[in-house]
Amino acid sequence: GVEVTKQNLGNFLEWMTGVGTPIEEKEGEVFLNQAPYSFDLSVMDTYTALASGATIASLDKGTMSNAASTMEFLKVQNVNYWISTPSFVDMMLAEKDFNSEKYPDIKVFFFCGERLTKTTANKLIKTFPHSKVINTYGPTESTVAISSVEIKNEHINEDDELPVGLIKPGTKVFLQREDGIIIDEFNQNIAEESGGRENAGPKKTDVGEILIEGNTVSKGYFKMPEKTAAAFDLIKLKNGEVRRMYHTGDLGYFKEGMLYCIGRTDLQVKVHGYRMEIGDIEANILLKENVEAVCVVPKRKDGKIRSLVAFVVAPSVSGSFDDAKDIKRHLKELLPEYMVPKKIKFIDKLPMTSNGKVDRKTLEGMA
Repeated sequence: GVEVTKQNLGNFLEWMTGVGTPIEEKEGEVFLNQAPYSFDLSVMDTYTALASGATIASLDKGTMSNAASTMEFLKVQNVNYWISTPSFVDMMLAEKDFNSEKYPDIKVFFFCGERLTKTTANKLIKTFPHSKVINTYGPTESTVAISSVEIKNEHINEDDELPVGLIKPGTKVFLQREDGIIIDEFNQNIAEESGGRENAGPKKTDVGEILIEGNTVSKGYFKMPEKTAAAFDLIKLKNGEVRRMYHTGDLGYFKEGMLYCIGRTDLQVKVHGYRMEIGDIEANILLKENVEAVCVVPKRKDGKIRSLVAFVVAPSVSGSFDDAKDIKRHLKELLPEYMVPKKIKFIDKLPMTSNGKVDRKTLEGMA
């Protein structure tokens, strides 16, 4: 259990009620609640709606598992603000009637909890051209989200993955590189004990674990002092100040003041001595025409990772051996050979957890 205080929540809402649209425009509107209340994403819709004087339209589990029932629910409720994981909207985008013509009331799509891919964002922008698509980022330990950005065509056309946005007021983000040096958004070394460069200049290569400091960072884990001490670190800055920062386990970098999140440290795997980031492989598979969704998981034997398996959703192809070879050929043009999954398995849809995220554990069992 993460101990999020009333003050943490208040600081989050002071920012969140103005994201996407001003708080005045949210009053009297309808917010979709897709996430179960045990999942912190529900804080974004429930409390933002309450603080803005809006209505909450809460999907139950049975309705949510059926796309047709969900579409009827959206129509009856006249939802204006959509809050969900990207995986859930992917399920809806597979329905041909899920578009702005049939659902003209949806003004803003908010996403958190998972990586928003260019494929999903591009489809949404084309299908709902008059709606805003807002990408956000943040862990439960810092009260749901700490950054936001409206995704536009120029973001989709960039070489980088989609940004997760500008950092909210009252929060600062730092990156701890592999060599231990802690840097800020200007790539300046900020911690007393880390040594290293004074100013490295803004380079995308300065990737590190995302550390968060600020007024929405929680107290820690309920009755788990050791786990709290390990994740919430006291770091001494060069000016002598001591700051409390949360280690997210997420990897990211800054570019022109914007934060990019590229995966998790626990999704880094080592196969035959080569270390790689699973998110990189997934992002490159998604560049392939006709691929709608993908999840790459390790195949283990005797406790060791022996190979990688990619589960691919591509309804317009038959899923033949030649289709699998075609994806491998595509990947070999973009990645080193050791990063190409040994097997490509085609499935109708990716399994989801009750939180609306891709169920990687189930897919590992299928690998």
